[in-house]
Amino acid sequence: ACSALCLLIENSFFVSVRDEVSGVEREVNILVPFIHPLLTALHKAFDMYGVKSTLILIDTIGTLADTVREEIARSEYTPLYLPKVMDKFNELDDTDMRLIPVCECLS
Repeated sequence: ACSALCLLIENSFFVSVRDEVSGVEREVNILVPFIHPLLTALHKAFDMYGVKSTLILIDTIGTLADTVREEIARSEYTPLYLPKVMDKFNELDDTDMRLIPVCECLS
């Protein structure tokens, strides 16, 4: 399911949105309104998945972050993913190859 979600995220597109107050037009990914439900589902999955699947979850979060850009850094979203990703980061040894997707997600 996470691999399919990654494909959906990677293939999402941007639409132009005009700010009602300033009148400035900007590009917004169509997934932005769905960030909270997506991260909520991924957050719950962390507690159910094993080691390999957890790394796929982290990759999915990184792909979402790459796609929705700065929107994922909003204060209401970070508690849904950052503690779980940091737990995985702190759990792995510095020489563990599984650290690579975790670092990619954090970047």
